[in-house]
Order: sequence, then C-alpha cells, then structure tokens
Amino acid sequence: MTADWVDTLERIIHTLKRAITFAFDVKRRVYDNKTEISFGTEITPINLLALRLGYLKSINPETITSISNFKGIGGGLGLRISKFATDYAFVPYGDLGNTHRLSFSVKF
Repeated sequence: MTADWVDTLERIIHTLKRAITFAFDVKRRVYDNKTEISFGTEITPINLLALRLGYLKSINPETITSISNFKGIGGGLGLRISKFATDYAFVPYGDLGNTHRLSFSVKF
C-alpha cells in the first residue's frame, strides 16, 4: 500500500515539474539610464492550456521610489491544439495604459 502511495506522489511531482515554468529577466537600458526587472510563471495544468502571470518594474535611479515607474502585474493564457496555437496577454504600461495582445500561430 505504501509503495502505491509513493508511486502516485512521484508521478504528481514529475507532472508538476513539467507543468510549472519560472522566468526572471533584468534589462539595462544604457542610454536611458533605466533598468527593468521582470519575473513570471507559466502553469500548464493540461497539455493544451497554459496560464501565465508576471510582474514588470522599471527602476530609474533618479526616481527609484516613484510609483510612476510601476508597470505591474500582467497575465495571460495560451491554447494549443495540434499544430495551432493562440495566446492572449494583458500587460499594463503605467502612464501609457493597458494593452491586450492576441496572437495566432501555426507550427510546421
């Protein structure tokens, strides 16, 4: 009985390792003297669906405590069926407002 429970737990952990992705990125804009930090995660609960959540923050040395550089939390989802895919993302751009991105792709 214990071996069955351990096998089930190992399969769940193996599935979660494939299903969760983490990313971290730092961009330095030399000419603007700005740095952008972003991080996010993608969770794939089933093979055809991906759920995404991320955070983006601009850092300007002169106004490091200013909230106007806040870009914030974005999210999205992806749907993949056979060789076709569609992705949607919501991305806030601070003072510029919010954007909605939609893409369609075919893998061949």
